[in-house]
Amino acid sequence: MARQIQRILKIESLKLLLAVGFFLAASLLFSHPTAHAANPTTINFQGKVVNTSDSTNVGGGPTFTFVFRLYQNVNIATYNPNTLSCAADANCYWEETDTLTVTNGVFQVELGAGCAFTSACNSGHSGIDFNSQNALSLTMKFSSDANGFMTPLMHLQSVPYALNADKLGGVAASGFAQLTPGAAQTLQPSVDATGLTVKGSGAGTTQNIFDVQTSGSANLIQATGVGALTLSSQGTTQTLSLSTAASTSVATGAITIQSGNASSGSNLNAGAITIDTGTSTGTGTAAINIGTTNAKALTIGNISASTTTSINGGTGATAIQLQVGASGTISVGTNAAANTIQIGDNATTNTGNTQTINIGNLNVAGTTNVTVGSTANATAGTTTVQGQGTVTLQSLGAGLTIDTTAAGQTTAIDNSAVTHTVQIATGAAVQTITIGSTNSTSPLTLQAGSSGATLKTTSTTALIIQSTTPTTLFTADTSGMIITIAGTTTTFADLTLDNAHFTSTQTNAPSAGTPTACANSPVGAVIARSTDSAGSFTIKAGTGTQTSTCQIVITFNKAYGTTPTSVILSPGTNVNSTTTVRTAAVTALSTTSFTVVMSGVATTAGTVYTWYYWVVE
Repeated sequence: MARQIQRILKIESLKLLLAVGFFLAASLLFSHPTAHAANPTTINFQGKVVNTSDSTNVGGGPTFTFVFRLYQNVNIATYNPNTLSCAADANCYWEETDTLTVTNGVFQVELGAGCAFTSACNSGHSGIDFNSQNALSLTMKFSSDANGFMTPLMHLQSVPYALNADKLGGVAASGFAQLTPGAAQTLQPSVDATGLTVKGSGAGTTQNIFDVQTSGSANLIQATGVGALTLSSQGTTQTLSLSTAASTSVATGAITIQSGNASSGSNLNAGAITIDTGTSTGTGTAAINIGTTNAKALTIGNISASTTTSINGGTGATAIQLQVGASGTISVGTNAAANTIQIGDNATTNTGNTQTINIGNLNVAGTTNVTVGSTANATAGTTTVQGQGTVTLQSLGAGLTIDTTAAGQTTAIDNSAVTHTVQIATGAAVQTITIGSTNSTSPLTLQAGSSGATLKTTSTTALIIQSTTPTTLFTADTSGMIITIAGTTTTFADLTLDNAHFTSTQTNAPSAGTPTACANSPVGAVIARSTDSAGSFTIKAGTGTQTSTCQIVITFNKAYGTTPTSVILSPGTNVNSTTTVRTAAVTALSTTSFTVVMSGVATTAGTVYTWYYWVVE
């Protein structure tokens, strides 16, 4: 019975579907047009359910569950929709379940109301595009029928006059510009003589008569009725190309941008050409780039005219920059005529203002050679760099080199006879002063007058002697008062004293504590001229019963930075004799002191024992 119901449902539904389709077409043709905010998004569908006796009494109800599906590109006569779920079937684009009321066997539903056609709706797709999915077929399942979805499927067709819906005035959709095209579009008039003209509403209007905009309604090209044309890059770097046809036999045609000529009359200026940027905010910049890609020559001004060409910069740190590429040359005033090149303001009224002239690249590592005056090809000549006040030669990068290129020449820095101060590298940053050649085998001599030379600094590395590797051999720390002679893990450094003495002096000597385990009232003392590094101390045994374990603590005047490596002891007076043997050992060592304990033969009351020490750090 269920299969019979399904078969009748198919036949009756198809009949009703066709009837509904023709009814809708007729209503569109003969009804008055009505303005809609948007096209309907559902499809009206009606059907009739009967049992095997062709009766509308199908039992149950009055509500039943219907499941509708739409398939794309399937053979409606042979395709079986019952083998896979809609989500697993790539041909199934839409599925909707509706609970409908059946009255006298008739049901009605708006397909797409339960699950919009633009949604996945239990399928593996993101929705239906009725413009591209145009081979759709419908099937349905009634009240959980065990036989599943009905077959054959019903192909959705157009009503007769809907066949013209893809045209406007008989012109196909491809003949119109589209807001969301699938490919590039071309606007081309059908008659060349007519062309394409966009006119404003009246002469002299400042309103826009032509706009090319982005999707966000931002203007890219804008033309007004007064002749103003605005091009906008919308925040990104863009190129406006005025190109001519390329040729392999002749030079490409030139493009001239020229203002209008002066009208008839006297002393009239020609029209000016202004190339400018918009305003910037904060620390932003506004740049005009001319000939930065392919240009090989750039001419500004007319050298044959008795006029002045002015290049004005702003108030920024780099108001005007003249730059060239690799191995390029900037030439200023190279013609043969006598001329004066003035850099900076020489006006007598410009008093108190500081002028800075930078030559060379301030941002990228490289060598800048500045030749002032006669070059090596000149037979004679003197170059003088002078100032009324202070003349400062300063490098903002790796260093400043002052040298001569010819052999046997002398480079003199302020050799006047008056008392003066020569300052070299006095900035706050790390300074490097190279005197002499780092590649030559010739020695370097530094010579001072009768008063000697003094090197002053507050750095922890006041003076460093290095090899060219560079490997540091000698470091003088004037802050920590430390002199370091350093070798490497493979090459140890040697300190050699030739015909010399090694002397250690100290204003305040270390101190000796009262000996312990040394009879009654023993006395300890550090001998004069002793230092924290080396010296001697004495232990005077007390009275009463003597011991052999007399000990003393020697405290350094200034603590070491780290605990010394060892203390070397050497016996002095009354320590050893032919009949008595006494030894001593360092039992404790720290950054502030070391402890010495005697052993062997017991001490003698009132006897002074002397030990020499050397602290190895």
